[in-house]
Amino acid sequence: ERFRAVQAASPDGFMLFESVRDAAGRVVDFAWVYTNPAAERVVGHAHEALVGRRLLDVMPGNREDGLFAAYVDVVET
Repeated sequence: ERFRAVQAASPDGFMLFESVRDAAGRVVDFAWVYTNPAAERVVGHAHEALVGRRLLDVMPGNREDGLFAAYVDVVET
């Protein structure tokens, strides 16, 4: 609860994701677990509309612009 209270008051956007893996263990997407109000403003979607959804469904451009590959690299290293 403290974590949520601090994040709710933060002016900085914060999002927490869970990696989604295929049968071979490769990261194929990320699912939203948490967003704070500042992050909601950054991505233009409410918390309720993001949590449980997949990143590439909501923001498919992340694959084309290389952000998805960078996210995968962070998780794998």
